[in-house]
Amino acid sequence: MHVAAAKFAVFVCILLTGVMAVWMSDLASFGDVAGLRQTVESAGVFAPLIYIVLFALSVVFALPATAITLVGAALFEPIAAYFIILTGAMLGACASFGLGRWLGRDFVAQLLSSSDQSRLLDRLSRLDRALEQRGFATMTYLRLGHLPYFLPSYIGALTRMRFRDYFWGTLVGSIPNTFVFVFLGDTLRRAWETGSARELMSWRGGIAAGLVLVSAALPFVLSKLWPALGAEGAPGA
Repeated sequence: MHVAAAKFAVFVCILLTGVMAVWMSDLASFGDVAGLRQTVESAGVFAPLIYIVLFALSVVFALPATAITLVGAALFEPIAAYFIILTGAMLGACASFGLGRWLGRDFVAQLLSSSDQSRLLDRLSRLDRALEQRGFATMTYLRLGHLPYFLPSYIGALTRMRFRDYFWGTLVGSIPNTFVFVFLGDTLRRAWETGSARELMSWRGGIAAGLVLVSAALPFVLSKLWPALGAEGAPGA
């Protein structure tokens, strides 16, 4: 138990490192799209690879993936941005799952298997077992929702969820959401480049807003159409 607790403490420190990085960073620099694009151009063919690695690290360290996605959509052409961002998201999801499973799962498993269980721990134990059986449905549901991207990653890692269910649920849930935010980011980039809000009021702005609303409502719609994603599959059940 002491080894598991020590590993879990390291896991928590990694997450806190991400929080401190956001707190201490110059967030205003991410609004300098022109400067960021120059940096990308100077990196040449390595720019996509650099972005993919940075995106993956942002998931591991619990950084705000939505903001990083929008930045990526502004830096690259839309089609390239979509595949670059999706690759970074999947790489980060796999890395964070592996890290969380290695450092945190043993502690959680021992905690849930304790003989002196409260009602809360008993409920969490039943949920833990349920996620082993309904991992794909639950992860798809979580990825479709606009949760911080790192959160479903570590939920999957710290529970009995099988990696294959986690991977495919992450991919299925990330494909539409990535498209939504790439389209939104590209629309914001066009408005910034023209220096006018007219782009936001154009058909692109309307579609971008509509996609965001539809993507936000999609998990609730699917929970009605697909019972496996509803109350039985959702982790809060």
